[in-house]
Amino acid sequence: LSPDERNVALEIVDAEGQYDLWVMDVARGVTSRVTATTGSERDPVWSPDGRSLAFIARRDGAADLRRKGLRASEPETVLTDTPEEDVPESWSRDGETLLFVRRTLEDEQSVWALPLSGEGEAEAVLTTGFRVDEPQLSPDGRWLAYVSPESGRDEVYVEPFRRDGDRVRVSLEGGGQPKWRGDGQELFFTAENSQLMAVTVRASDDRIDVERGELGGEPVAIASPVASWNLFPGVAWFAASPGGTLASFSGQGAGGQVQLAWVDRRGNQLGTVGAPGEYGQITLSPDERNVALEIVDAEGQYDLWVMDVARGVTSRVTATAGRERDPGWSPDGRSLAFIARRDGAADLRR
Repeated sequence: LSPDERNVALEIVDAEGQYDLWVMDVARGVTSRVTATTGSERDPVWSPDGRSLAFIARRDGAADLRRKGLRASEPETVLTDTPEEDVPESWSRDGETLLFVRRTLEDEQSVWALPLSGEGEAEAVLTTGFRVDEPQLSPDGRWLAYVSPESGRDEVYVEPFRRDGDRVRVSLEGGGQPKWRGDGQELFFTAENSQLMAVTVRASDDRIDVERGELGGEPVAIASPVASWNLFPGVAWFAASPGGTLASFSGQGAGGQVQLAWVDRRGNQLGTVGAPGEYGQITLSPDERNVALEIVDAEGQYDLWVMDVARGVTSRVTATAGRERDPGWSPDGRSLAFIARRDGAADLRR
């Protein structure tokens, strides 16, 4: 969500499986393209004035941190150009500093700060010996919230930014994706049970002291469930604007085993179909006797199968080294149209 709450930055996947950045006008629901390349642009972060986005651009085997205005015709600025992967995470309120996570070839992660004034180089500001991720700078620039698994699972921590002081663990039983409220008096994060949590940050309390500020109160749930990304169940879809408005996808993310079922128009389950499985998209045949399924294999590729509704038995339709997805039945129910992604190409086939 943009700082003025008028726009949403989106990643939209194209026919080749690559991601481009778009911006949606919240009031009108109209989307406008920001990037149009042969690579993938992901992880957008708004500038404080809402006029540009920082993002990671994966092109030609490289992964660069870049900045671009909201019009597709505007040029991009390369912010970092290293062998590592730099993922933007948080922009300081004054627009002078961009925080990013650097992922090395050895799969190490640390938090870096990049001055955007043109003076000075990026420098590491948080290296713990454990993976650190999702750093978020408080609105006043004094505190850094981030995620680390050093306790054995992902938890949310807050510590002073670029100064001495104690660190506080915010989450109680797992957490991720911290985001500050616009006034810095509240911190939002997601819990492992898909709840969206909030904890108050105030200057005086009897809890753990963080320099002169203290983190007070226990986290409370404010939304449940918040949908998560199917590939990474711990990554929920929500955003917080500087004004304190929260936007989120409601519902439970579908991941792992999925059970097909018949339901009536009121959502009441009437019966199940076949055994649970790791299914992608499904489509019912015209005579309602079969279901076309996407089923992922051990290599993460999708093949097409057909399940007999009455018997719950599946039969393979495709078996290739590529991916076949988005099946559509012919009117007579004897064939399928689908997209085949193989050897870098994406063809429509039958």
